[in-house]
Amino acid sequence: MIWRYFFILCLIVSQAFAQDGEVKKTPLDIAIGIDEVKRFDYKFNQKIQVGNEGLLKLIVVPARQEITFRGLQPGRTSVTIRDTFGDIKDVFLVNVTSDGNSNIVREIREFL
Repeated sequence: MIWRYFFILCLIVSQAFAQDGEVKKTPLDIAIGIDEVKRFDYKFNQKIQVGNEGLLKLIVVPARQEITFRGLQPGRTSVTIRDTFGDIKDVFLVNVTSDGNSNIVREIREFL
């Protein structure tokens, strides 16, 4: 009889510590001057963690549940997005690149 209660208690504890799933680590290539818009199916916390903020600018639109990634300088960084409860939902491994076309777009933006 006591084993039955112990078994039930073990099941409850194991479910409490079970994770909802692995955090998605998504590689993302961004060319400087060409924005990438990502939409999410959950409400995210507006305090988004960027590993190296000098490489990437984020434009956050919480009402539409979207984030625009804009490359500033070539390099690699990470972006961690949490939901409104503070749980990590997405991690982007961002590679910002610069090529001839992105340099032209950047120069046009500077003139405007």
